[in-house]
Amino acid sequence: MKIVFLLLSCLNLFASITTNALIIKPKSISHRSIVNDIMVANNKLYSIANDGTMKVWSKTFLDLKHTVYEKGSAIHDNLYALAQNDNYILTGGDSGIHSVVFVHDKKTLKVVKQIESDFSNTISKIIFNNTKDKLLIVSGDSIYFYDKEFNLIEKKSFYKYCEKFPSSIYDAVFLDKQ
Repeated sequence: MKIVFLLLSCLNLFASITTNALIIKPKSISHRSIVNDIMVANNKLYSIANDGTMKVWSKTFLDLKHTVYEKGSAIHDNLYALAQNDNYILTGGDSGIHSVVFVHDKKTLKVVKQIESDFSNTISKIIFNNTKDKLLIVSGDSIYFYDKEFNLIEKKSFYKYCEKFPSSIYDAVFLDKQ
């Protein structure tokens, strides 16, 4: 079994260390900024970065297959959160003005929907529950809950619970099967 580690240097080189070799990919295909999240789905590796792109790599050889450029098609400057279910890949971040979650068709990678709300800050986490029928989005001091059709169910703001220490939430998980 191969174990793949991703190393991203300040020189913007993309390297993979496997048990057999070190492969350095040229700067032209790497992200041009800090990589904030990665995930494996459908035998592919997905990465998102502050350069506003989502890149899709072959999981086996880490060859670049696609680059989805959010800046040209919408409003993101930075991407911080990445999630997937059976049909979609979701990316979220900020533009400095407001935040949006993009819903990409898993096969075509085209944006099929934008989840817009009164997100209080940068989108820092997107996660589906185990059954993939509920979605949680973290932004600033709030957590937003959505159904599988991406309709807002509830928003929970935590500032009122910790007024002495106002801060952003950066991570969250579903604790039960719901």
